[in-house]
Amino acid sequence: SVQFEKCVLMACNFSELKMKKTSFRKSKLKGCYFNETQLVEADFAEADLEETLFHHCDLTKANFRGALNYSINPQ
Repeated sequence: SVQFEKCVLMACNFSELKMKKTSFRKSKLKGCYFNETQLVEADFAEADLEETLFHHCDLTKANFRGALNYSINPQ
């Protein structure tokens, strides 16, 4: 798995990737796009997700503790 701890990621497209157990811990993701992305057990703890979109992603057991600027539509 890839680790993006304490990184700044802007306008990244992570569509249709398998990113199981990827860490984005304490990172800033601005305007990033996750579409049909496999994010099982991904770690977004304390990440700033401003303007980042999750669409049809598998977020099973993903960690969003302390994350900022995100919303999740359970549908």
